[in-house]
Amino acid sequence: MKILLFACIAALLFAQGSSSILVQRGKVGQTIELELGVEVMDVQAEVQKAGDGEEDRMYIVKNGTITDYGLKRYGDRLSFKNGTLIIENLTANDAVSYFYFLYGNPQQPAAIDVVIE
Repeated sequence: MKILLFACIAALLFAQGSSSILVQRGKVGQTIELELGVEVMDVQAEVQKAGDGEEDRMYIVKNGTITDYGLKRYGDRLSFKNGTLIIENLTANDAVSYFYFLYGNPQQPAAIDVVIE
């Protein structure tokens, strides 16, 4: 019984340390700020209708700069400064997962799910 308890605790600690998923709630038309951390320079957004063999996420921020895909998808509603991703005038299409690495470390993947209330 003690071994099982130890194994469960170890698994939970590993899962917590290896990735992080958060939820940010927002309303249509609202501005949301996703505070990812000042070390974060790259952000990917989930592609909702990705087919088989297609990318299921695309960079919207690369090296601290909004990408062409980010501009195409969000227009001037998207900005990124000091590790904070800001989406203005939130739409239903913005309710996806946003992927990044904690502290910019590829060994610490994380995501924030934006949910429309």
